[in-house]
Amino acid sequence: MSSDDLPRAPDDAGIDLTGLREEYPRPFTGTLRWTVLAAQVLALVTAVPQLLSGSWPARAAAVVLVAFVVLGVLMQFWRPPATSVSAEGLRVRKVLVPGPLVPWADLARIDVQGRFEAQSTARTTDGRRVPLIGLTRDAAEHLARGIDGPARH
Repeated sequence: MSSDDLPRAPDDAGIDLTGLREEYPRPFTGTLRWTVLAAQVLALVTAVPQLLSGSWPARAAAVVLVAFVVLGVLMQFWRPPATSVSAEGLRVRKVLVPGPLVPWADLARIDVQGRFEAQSTARTTDGRRVPLIGLTRDAAEHLARGIDGPARH
């Protein structure tokens, strides 16, 4: 059992977080992997002739292009988009910077990922929808039961 799966006591809002991990990163699989690979290959193929040419501005542009592609790929691996679950509430990180904390008291419900939805979403008391990036269906159902009874699909 890892430290992420250790049982935790219910928080002040009455949400039982037992068995939940602290963070749910978006899996780096499927279409995203092929898109990133294609972008890398395209950047390298377009940069190689520029790097081999004699003019320094073309070389500099090629180096910058390759550096941006490599940086983008590293960002996806180093800090992938994720949903963090804590006793205070939920926090969604889209790229590198975490979004604002959504306290448990501000959550009206959690809509669990259904057959045609790409991911689960949280609905706040003021009507905003917060996509729960990377949150598994089981974890979303667990949170939905804690917030508002049976999970909605």
